[in-house]
Amino acid sequence: MSILAQASAGVLLIPVMPRLIMRAGAARVMQQATLLAAGTLIALGLFQDVYAWFPMRFLLGAAAAMLWSASEAVINELADDDWRGRTIGVYGSAA
Repeated sequence: MSILAQASAGVLLIPVMPRLIMRAGAARVMQQATLLAAGTLIALGLFQDVYAWFPMRFLLGAAAAMLWSASEAVINELADDDWRGRTIGVYGSAA
């Protein structure tokens, strides 16, 4: 059930991600998302209350959505037009 909390964060954040990335920059978004994910993973290990895990899983899903959106934006910006599809394919396979 907590997987729904994690997935719902992505669904809710994706519409605002382009504005966030344009305003803060992809590098800053990825840094903040990594810190959020690390803090959330530490908190998941510290708390044994199942009900506390739902908001933490939501935050973990938000961090994952932020990282995915920002990394896709960077790859699309940096990849050459002829290699963009292959680059995204390799990235998707590796991630």
